[in-house]
Amino acid sequence: MAVNIFKKPGRQTVLVAEAVLTYANTLSPADLNAVDTPCIDMPEGAMVVGGRVFVVTAFNSATSDTLDVGDNDDPNRYTNGGAVDISTADVFPLTLDTVSVSNHVYTAGETINFTWTAVGADATAGEVRIQIHYIIADRANETQSLKVTNYGAARQ
Repeated sequence: MAVNIFKKPGRQTVLVAEAVLTYANTLSPADLNAVDTPCIDMPEGAMVVGGRVFVVTAFNSATSDTLDVGDNDDPNRYTNGGAVDISTADVFPLTLDTVSVSNHVYTAGETINFTWTAVGADATAGEVRIQIHYIIADRANETQSLKVTNYGAARQ
């Protein structure tokens, strides 16, 4: 029996959305502290394939600063390994290590959210860039010619 694999000729580029959080552009640490805050609107059919939290300038609350990245259903969907320590300038990849995370497809009106948890006196410095890499299901920017292969013929 022959087995045919149906390849799709469509190809798409990965889209990147970015949100910037700074100590200066927040309402106040008290307003944002430990609050699930929308930062990126996701289009219908979007699937996150990567991303990062880029700490450009470390936050400096008196004791600690951490950041979770998730969405309305799961506030730490992309930082499942634990909140990111934003008190040190560094780059932290988003966590996409489970089926429920890597196969999540957004519907209309959903957002990527962050939760900043600051402990101690208010920060006087800090900048974080949340970058979300995603594709949109059944979308193509270009096409590629395909070679049709019948894998069953060699196994008979």
